Amino acid sequence: MANKRIAPRITCIAAIFGLLLAVSGCINVNIGGETGGAGVGGTCPDGSFSNKEVTGGNVSNLVFDGSWDVQLKVGDKQTVAISGNVTAESVKANISGDTLTLTSRCSQQSTAEVTVTTISALKVNNGASTESSSGSINDITIDVDNGSRLDMKSIEAKKATVRVDNGSTADFAATDATVTMNNGSNGSAIITGTLDVDMDNGSNLTYSGGGTIGSQTLKNGSNLTSG
Repeated sequence: MANKRIAPRITCIAAIFGLLLAVSGCINVNIGGETGGAGVGGTCPDGSFSNKEVTGGNVSNLVFDGSWDVQLKVGDKQTVAISGNVTAESVKANISGDTLTLTSRCSQQSTAEVTVTTISALKVNNGASTESSSGSINDITIDVDNGSRLDMKSIEAKKATVRVDNGSTADFAATDATVTMNNGSNGSAIITGTLDVDMDNGSNLTYSGGGTIGSQTLKNGSNLTSG
């Protein structure tokens, strides 16, 4: 009887141990594309890919998440090309409907050159960096979060709704803008119309361009300055 009781326990323990090994194996294999907390980079397999094209329908919604350095343009034709010093499988890049998503959890930074005909929404998250060249767009929603960096002063929007949070930085240009900043974030805005701001927890925004201030809420050491 004793042997019959012990055997199932041994089998069960072995099965659990095997399951843990399998899960551990999955984590190691997918660390670039699947694991790592927000803003935390994992070491991805060494490799190299250059000018890999990402194709699909016309996009206007952009999501750049993780270790990306993106050069962003507004032009007559849509093109997306990515490069990196990891295996191509370590990052994710795809177009679904009107949304382009670039995702990486690698500590190594990958690069992207993105040209679109317009932008309606842009999310820069988890340490991604985005810099733009000249262009103009209509209304846009911008979300910069978790230590990310956006320089979009060279693309002017008619109306921008901007959120900057968790130690991020955003520089942008618009006729009119509504800006929410929080948790030690910083930025600058070129505004020719009206600027509305709601800022909290030590955030700072400098504005120029001759625009006027509409509503403003400044809390907990936040600052709005003209310069």
